[in-house]
Amino acid sequence: MAKQICDGLGSNPDEDITSNALAGHLGISRNSVPAIMAKFALTKRNNRFRKYDVFRQVHGLEPLLMDAALANFITAHGCTIGDGTCDADDTVGRICLIDGLSGINNLASALWDQGLIHISDLAVEYGYAYDTFRKKLKSGDINLPPIQPIELSSNRIMYRPLDVVLWRRHGIVMNLPKATGSSSGSVRRTTLAFWAVVRKWPS
Repeated sequence: MAKQICDGLGSNPDEDITSNALAGHLGISRNSVPAIMAKFALTKRNNRFRKYDVFRQVHGLEPLLMDAALANFITAHGCTIGDGTCDADDTVGRICLIDGLSGINNLASALWDQGLIHISDLAVEYGYAYDTFRKKLKSGDINLPPIQPIELSSNRIMYRPLDVVLWRRHGIVMNLPKATGSSSGSVRRTTLAFWAVVRKWPS
């Protein structure tokens, strides 16, 4: 997970991408892309997808507001270089002291490059073997990030790596800007589906 967070932060957050690139970001096979298109109402433009559309329709986030969210987060969790204080309002000359965020200049690009990870792959970050993690998750002993997971399908419950690291290592939730028009009903359906999957896992 650490490698996913540190590598490749230079991609354009508003470029058009192929089906293969979309599949890689979502952590699915290319054959699953048509189902994702139908579920999230994604459409192609000149036979390609737009990253911003994926952010809005799959992640439920507004990419154009992410830089402001990052600046606010650095203000809240950073220190001004030189004077040793942590209460300056100006983000110029400030550094973020949270590992996993300190090297990020473009939050949308960073989140895109990290992609999504399956809930079962959180076992490594939590320090458990897969079977142990699965049992603890099923019994409610895993302190998952208090954010809405992304349900790609009934057995593909996904998280953003950065959300997991911030919560697991620092107890912090980065309140990312929500896309307009997201439905609270869809959020509820995703939550119910998530716990249905957890309950189906074998003991």
